[in-house]
Amino acid sequence: MKNASIEDFHLIGHSLGCHLAGYAGSFTKSGQVGRITGLDPAIIGFEWSGPESRLDDSDAVFVDVIHTAAGSLGFRNPLGHADFYPNGGFIQPGCGTNLIDQREHIPINLITFTPYVNFLLYRGCSWSIMACSHGRAHHLFAESILTSLFYSYPCTSWAAFTRGNYNGSDMILMGEGTSHEAKGIFCVQTNSKPPYAMGPFFGPFGFFWDTINLLNG
Repeated sequence: MKNASIEDFHLIGHSLGCHLAGYAGSFTKSGQVGRITGLDPAIIGFEWSGPESRLDDSDAVFVDVIHTAAGSLGFRNPLGHADFYPNGGFIQPGCGTNLIDQREHIPINLITFTPYVNFLLYRGCSWSIMACSHGRAHHLFAESILTSLFYSYPCTSWAAFTRGNYNGSDMILMGEGTSHEAKGIFCVQTNSKPPYAMGPFFGPFGFFWDTINLLNG
């Protein structure tokens, strides 16, 4: 790119590629990469790594992360300025498991890889299910390039989010259209197959408040 600034670049990585993008961003010598998007950053081999050895929010001016197999093949803990957890970030709908309804019961601060995977396998979660969820991240991002319907909302947990404990007026788009001002943890619900984007989330109480917000412009 002729006359391009380092801040004009947007690096996108999936799994191990997230950490490679982080390395690239951390070693730039003139300014910072404008944006890095991490698509379910790999946890295997990085569970004990410090920020200098993996993707973190110092690697670019803006770092956004989409977690789809959090705690099994991908990081559960937030790594960026804005971290998105579609469907709770655990097992994705359409990946063939009944564990989808048990996401909120998984301990929130699991860091080590092996015990958690053993737990998942014990509960009937196969490697193919984990791989399906791990791979969902890049499908979601690819779709976001063509649509602005991945509505996400600040959340404290998936269980609280699905009970309607969120503010519809704080909506942030997940994916390509993410605001570089976004900060924190966001929940978003998707369909189990393409098109994945669902638009506004209408939880038990969210329907009322989102309708009011839409009417008020």
